Amino acid sequence: MNCKICNNETSNFNDKYNEVTYSHCRVCGFISKDEQHLVDSIKENEEYNRHNNHIDDHGYTKRFYELINDFIKPNTKDLDVLEFGSGPSPVFYEILKLEGFNADHYDPYYFKNESVFNKQYSIITSVEVVEHFYNPLFEFERLKKLLKDGGYLVIMTNFRNMNLEAFNEWWYKRDITHVSFYNEDTMKYLANLLNLNIVQTNHKNIIVFQK
Repeated sequence: MNCKICNNETSNFNDKYNEVTYSHCRVCGFISKDEQHLVDSIKENEEYNRHNNHIDDHGYTKRFYELINDFIKPNTKDLDVLEFGSGPSPVFYEILKLEGFNADHYDPYYFKNESVFNKQYSIITSVEVVEHFYNPLFEFERLKKLLKDGGYLVIMTNFRNMNLEAFNEWWYKRDITHVSFYNEDTMKYLANLLNLNIVQTNHKNIIVFQK
């Protein structure tokens, strides 16, 4: 199959721990789980229902405050934000509101508020979401359309900072709903393709694009 990001030819490799194959693109570095191994929406939703996050869990919420203080506030004073893929317990959305942001949120399973697609935002956050994208280029293009000119897209996902052999050992791919894996080359390719600027990254799991 061709790469879901750059459309170049990919090569397949097997997960040595189970009967799953992945496609790897040598051009942009993107790895995707092959489509015959994707779970259906029922199983995907069941997996998400197991997530039991709460705003009173300070160990869990610490990373959200760090995301706001280190990657949002230093870049913009605007307050209109869309939290995209907020999940069964929209903790980050609740924190954004507590921090004074004028926040909307959207989730295809838990809060399918289609009105967000009729608006534009100065900030869009997507925390631990893009690894679930079955059609990542479509989703990134959709997020760009929802951004105002000069707006910021803040992504959190674990970068694949390892070779393919180490990828086989990576705990992050063991979640059955994780299907798309990006490294920094992938993010740079997306930025060039979508005419976005990368303004900040920690080279680990957070990247900020500007339209």
